[in-house]
Amino acid sequence: MKKMLFAWIALFSLSCLWGKEGAAIPAARDGWAGPHSGWYTKQASKLAGKTIDILILGDSINMAWQNPIAKPGGGKEIWNEFFWKYSMSNFALAGDRTEHLLWRITEGKQLDGYKARLIILMIGINNAHQVRPGAEKPDTPHEAADGVRAILQMIRRKQPDAKILLLGALPAHFDGCNLLPWTEEFNRRIMPFADGETILFSDFRESFMKEGKELNQELFMDGIHLNQKGFTVYASRLKPVIEANLPGVEPRSAQSIPKGAAWRQWSDFISTLVKKNAGKTFDILLFGDNQLWGFSQAKGKKAWEKNFGKYSAFNLAYVHDRTEQLINRVKDRRQLDGYRARLVIIQAGLANFYADNLTDTPAAAAYGVSRLLEYVRQAQPDAKILLLGIPAVHYPGNNLIKRGAEADQRLAKLADGKTVFFQECASIFLNPDGSLKQELYENGLMFNENGYECFARRIHAAAAPLLQ
Repeated sequence: MKKMLFAWIALFSLSCLWGKEGAAIPAARDGWAGPHSGWYTKQASKLAGKTIDILILGDSINMAWQNPIAKPGGGKEIWNEFFWKYSMSNFALAGDRTEHLLWRITEGKQLDGYKARLIILMIGINNAHQVRPGAEKPDTPHEAADGVRAILQMIRRKQPDAKILLLGALPAHFDGCNLLPWTEEFNRRIMPFADGETILFSDFRESFMKEGKELNQELFMDGIHLNQKGFTVYASRLKPVIEANLPGVEPRSAQSIPKGAAWRQWSDFISTLVKKNAGKTFDILLFGDNQLWGFSQAKGKKAWEKNFGKYSAFNLAYVHDRTEQLINRVKDRRQLDGYRARLVIIQAGLANFYADNLTDTPAAAAYGVSRLLEYVRQAQPDAKILLLGIPAVHYPGNNLIKRGAEADQRLAKLADGKTVFFQECASIFLNPDGSLKQELYENGLMFNENGYECFARRIHAAAAPLLQ
């Protein structure tokens, strides 16, 4: 309790430090950073009323979590590998000093209107080597620590319910600028700001040093920014801390979440059909998103009748349904109850990559499918399940081929060869060079009649033996 009291005294004593300029005084940036900061403000407004698991704040080190590995210093894929199940927004900005982040919080309103469960903060290294206008030299560790203290105060005001994970600065030694002593002193000064309850502190500095004496250059791109190996070390250190402070997180893709009024109206209609078919047995139940839904539309009906005409079928697939909507329909709307299916054909996860302005990782989409399978198994315990891989899709601005392939690797592992079977589908729609066979598509997302014929034959090859 005393430790917490002292931490709060430290935070609120900040007012006596404020003057016209310095690490603890909000300051805007110009150049490219201005528009980028404005974009963050717009992103924050889109989060209005929502709760996210993680908010990332800081400078280039944390900003790089949103950049792909193909871009120098990027760590996006590593974040997705370690932390895919958490909802995250990243408002870190390369080049920021403490006063810049403070401005984005106070004037940019980038922490307003939504809730974050855990805020990860790493800031201060740019105070060590940049000289602000009007100053003669960079900040001392003491001055930069005052800036961090100001930031913590503002975060607590804007996000009173969030836990804050304050990270020490990573070591740096670049272009003859040895910041190893500076970062060591800086981390020692910000560590007491943590109270162990609402503000936590972790120092990963030693993981990036050789025998505690010099920088481990193998982990850095240029002596200050991490490379892929460095981000892997960073993620491995972060993971146990995040897991300890965000227990029991279920990703959105595995939750039961309905859509808006139009979707509910359509779903009510489906529920009516389910009631009318109570007590019946179908050979095939189709459940999923776009392509299975297409078999009930003009483009796909002919192919379905040609390949599956002898089987009784009930098609409950619906275009753009994400796994969370499909789970809602099984778990809460009970649309797989009251009748029996010999074979349930499921294709799900594609819509998780684009629908409703939400973009899931392949791991998150596959996890949502795994949870969907559990609910389907409960509703149809006697049925066999044929799980179809995610189709190849590439329409303007959305090349989802690679992401679908990554998800398929995970989906294939869900098959047990006894009750759940897997059939890959994407490859028949790709040219040898990996590009889409446009002649099989209506628009790069939905198949045309020829595409549905190929799709139906692919499904039939796997389904027919399961219906014998």
